[in-house]
Amino acid sequence: MGRRNETEEERAERKAALKAAKAAKRDERQGLGDPEKGRKPCSLCGRSRDLLVRCQVDATGTWHMACGKCWMSASGGAVDGSASRPHYRYGGLWKNHHQAKSGRNKVPAAARATAAGRGGKYKAESGSGSGSGSDGEGGGDARSGEEADVAVAAGGGGAGMQAELLREAAECEAEDKAVAGKS
Repeated sequence: MGRRNETEEERAERKAALKAAKAAKRDERQGLGDPEKGRKPCSLCGRSRDLLVRCQVDATGTWHMACGKCWMSASGGAVDGSASRPHYRYGGLWKNHHQAKSGRNKVPAAARATAAGRGGKYKAESGSGSGSGSDGEGGGDARSGEEADVAVAAGGGGAGMQAELLREAAECEAEDKAVAGKS
C-alpha cells in the first residue's frame, strides 16, 4: 500500500496521468498545443479564426463577429466605413489569447514603422523620450515623445489596428487559396 491507500498500479497510473498533463501544458507553452484552442467562428462565413471584428453590416443592426475576409467585404477595408456603406459600424476586435505566440514580436512591425515615421521609438526601446512631437522631425503628431511611445505600444492611432485587420484579411485569402488548391 502506498501513501494514499492505493496499490502500486494505481499509483503508477496517477503518476503517468500527471506526467502526461505536464507534457501537454509544456507543449502548449511552446506553441505545439491544439491550434484550434480558443478560436471562434465568423458569424458571416462560419470559419474558425483567431481574430474577429465586431461590426454591424446591414439594416437590422445585428452585431456580427466577422473574420478578415468578411470584414473587408463589409467595410471596404476602412475601420470607420464609408458613405457607400451606410449600415456598417465598427465595434471592436476580439483576439484569441490562447493562440501560439512563440517567436512573435511584442510590438507589431506596423507600429514600429509608424513610430519611426514620427521620429519616436516604441516603448521597448524608449529612453527618456524625445520631447515634443511638434519639433519638425516628428511628422505632425503633437504628443510628447513618451505619450507617443505609449500610444504606439498600445496600438493607438489606428495605423497598427488597420494593418492587423489587413493582415488578417490576407491570411483568410491565403487560407481560401490553399483549400481551393487541395480540391
